[in-house]
Amino acid sequence: MRALLDSTPMARWGTVSDIVNVVEFILSDKASFITGTDIVIDGGLSARLLAQQS
Repeated sequence: MRALLDSTPMARWGTVSDIVNVVEFILSDKASFITGTDIVIDGGLSARLLAQQS
């Protein structure tokens, strides 16, 4: 678990609030033009892992 956290650019575990903030946004009028996409809420870990593969 420590290695996973150390690999995460945000250097912290995600919180319930992190998820709630994205859900609130996607349900709001501010996100009315967003369709058919994934929103990854992982503190940048996926992007870092993809960059390391390149």
